[in-house]
Amino acid sequence: MREVADFRVRRDQWLLEYERTLRMLYVRRIGGTPRSGRRPDPESAPPTFHLLDPLDQEMQVALIRKVKDLQLATSVELVALSHRVAVLLGAKWRPDFDNPFDPQYVLDAIGSAARATYVAPLIWRALMQRVVVDITPISLRRNPQQEVFTSLRLCASAPPR
Repeated sequence: MREVADFRVRRDQWLLEYERTLRMLYVRRIGGTPRSGRRPDPESAPPTFHLLDPLDQEMQVALIRKVKDLQLATSVELVALSHRVAVLLGAKWRPDFDNPFDPQYVLDAIGSAARATYVAPLIWRALMQRVVVDITPISLRRNPQQEVFTSLRLCASAPPR
């Protein structure tokens, strides 16, 4: 498949882009500039309309589930960490405190680097899913074995592009 070859060829480029993006996000936040262009909370965001083919839709829903699993897995520790980081930054902690060590920073860097490196959503969504699963503790994943089978099924049913 051309997508596999494209992924392999650009893997080092993605790693460099990810590192650059994450470093930029951290440096800006430590310098006092909160993250701009934050993705809206899906629970409070107004509905938007996007046309996706069934495969893209399934992959997007799977990615959203995996991100929610990661947020659930880190929520307790993140609150404690956010309190400590707020003290270190001389800020007052609030529930919406912009912690530069929040998983959202990592997810923003992963997504930004993936979309900048790989044009095809089939590639960048699959990459994001895999990385999010890899950083989510295994004990808190929904069903790790089923995730592998679902990913294989989605890749096998993908039309050639």
